[in-house]
Parts: sequence; structure tokens; C-alpha cells
Amino acid sequence: GAHRLLAAAADHGSYEVWELFDLPLTLTAIGYLQNLFFSTITNFEITSGKRGDIRERFVPNNVDYVIHRYGEWILLMIGEGILSLLIVETVERKAYYFITTFGVLTVIFVQILKFESEPSHAEFHAIWQSFISAMCYSYLMQVLSMALIVFGVTYKLFLNDVVKEAAEDAYDAYGGGSKASRMLAASPTIPDEVTAHVFSIGLSGVVLALELMSLTHCGIEKAFKHMVRPKGSQDETSTPHWPIVIIALFKVGIILVTMTLSQWTTDPATLTICGFCIVLALSITRVMNFFYIHKKEVIQNLSATIRRGVKEKVEKASERASEFGMSAMSAVADGLGVDGNQASVTPSNCSNDSVGVAKEN
Repeated sequence: GAHRLLAAAADHGSYEVWELFDLPLTLTAIGYLQNLFFSTITNFEITSGKRGDIRERFVPNNVDYVIHRYGEWILLMIGEGILSLLIVETVERKAYYFITTFGVLTVIFVQILKFESEPSHAEFHAIWQSFISAMCYSYLMQVLSMALIVFGVTYKLFLNDVVKEAAEDAYDAYGGGSKASRMLAASPTIPDEVTAHVFSIGLSGVVLALELMSLTHCGIEKAFKHMVRPKGSQDETSTPHWPIVIIALFKVGIILVTMTLSQWTTDPATLTICGFCIVLALSITRVMNFFYIHKKEVIQNLSATIRRGVKEKVEKASERASEFGMSAMSAVADGLGVDGNQASVTPSNCSNDSVGVAKEN
């Protein structure tokens, strides 16, 4: 159970995995999972037609509004990570600046990964594609939200450790004596191993949720098709698209490293830098995917846009030239005394009429 630390020693004491004080949160978690389970079953029954007309039991989503609200919600969750980096006291330590700098950069790249992977139009979004894709996207959004909260809080724990170490070193510099004699009824601290595990779990949840959410937009089948080069003819055999396969394997390696990160190191600054490198590597894989998968499509769309723009410019120029020619011919006809209704004659007829008038004169 809970115990009071009197003249706390260097060790952190013994901690139970679960205590009676955790009962309210445990019941809340069970209720959340139970609601998630039964709501999923109910939604499947409603969409399958087993409960009558779907319009009597199910209200369609306003897709544009839901996408907008989801985006605002994720910004709030990302803001928790930034807030955790700013509310801690500042100390003149190298580790402190490493954590704050690379922590902010990591959160920025997480925001880029989230919003750059979203389709530019609602009709390509997972919420619009099908009921299953919309449900998976909604559940992954909840996983991402919880992972961002856990991941953001670890930055505060890292900085608190650095601030505490700086305070202890300053106390020793002024002759404060041993660390064990300076605290009476000291508050319990979280071991570095536990903080490292929490950081690894939170970052793993963020990375997995971001990757799976990008799959809900295009579908798993289409993602696997990208790993195979298209056939030039029916007689040709399918060959692996090795760049995409290598990128996929690299992503799997990133996820495995993230899950086992706490086993490699427990130093707060090192963990923060590793977290930044993981998110940066994931961003590079997104860029490479775009280069190998969507480059041809982008070039085709860009060239089509350029051709369309040039065609429109040429048509407008020809229209202006035609209007200028018509106005010039009207001016010539007025000068020669020809009826305005005859101003639409061709240039050859106009020249012949001009010659005839000159002869008569």
C-alpha cells in the first residue's frame, strides 16, 4: 500500500502494480472498453439491416464537420506535449536544453505526419469511404489521443528529473551534506526505468496509430498493390516493387526500435533525441513513399494542368485577336461608307471592295 518516505534514501522503495486507490480509474477503463465493444456490435447490426430501416437508428455524419473537429481535437492533444515542455522550471543544464529543443521538434513532426497524411478532399477520407473504414479511423483517433497524452507527459517527467538533479547539485555545492539528510517526508519519485517505459509505450502508440490511420484512407489492399509493379501485359509476371518493399520493412524496423527503446537507454536526453530521430525517420519514409508511388501521378496532373492553362491562354488570345480584327474591319467599313451589316465580311472581300471603290473614284 501507500507509505510515507521519511528521510528518503537513494532507492525508490517498493511499488505495487495495482492498489486499491486505482479502483476508480480501473472501473472507468472497463466501462470505456465495454461501451466500445457493444457500440461496435450495435453499429454492425444497424448497418447490416438486421434492425430494420437504418434511417430510424443511425444518423449520418457530416463528414466535413467531423474531419474539422477531429483536427482541432488532435491539435489539443499535441498542445499537451508542448505544455509539458513549458511549465517546468528552467535550469542551466545541457540536458534541459536537449529535452526542450528536440521535444518541441518531435511534436512538430508528429503534427506534420498527422495532417500531411490526411486527404485533401473529403471524398477521399476514411470517414467517407465506408462504415468499416470510418469506424477504424475513429478508434485509431482515440488511440492516438491517449498515446499523445502519455507521450507528452513524459517530457515533463524528464525535465523534472533534470531540475531535481540541478537542485541537488546546487545544495551540495553550498555544503548541504548528503542527499539522504536533506529531505524529511520526501515525496516519492518515479524511477527512470518506469519513465523510459512510459515514453516508449506512448511513442509506439503514436507511431502505430499514425501509420494505421494512413491505411484507412487508401485501404490495405491498395497498400499491398503498391508493393508490386504493374504488369505491362497479361503475359508478364508480377515483380516486387523493391523500393516500396524496403520502405515498408524500414517502417517495421522503426516500430520495433520504438517498442524496445526503453531497453536500450533510460537517460532522459538520450530518449528524447532518439524519439526525435524516430519521428524524423518516419517522415522521411512518407516522403519516399510519395516519390515512388505518387510521383508519376503528380507529374501527370501537373502536366495536364499546364497544358490546360496553355490551351486556355491560347484560346483567350485567339478570341482577343478575332475581336480586334472585327473592330478593325468595322472601322475600315465605316471609313469606306459601307453599311454596318456588311462589316463582317472576310478580309479578302474587304480588299476587293476597297479596290472597286478606288476604281470608281
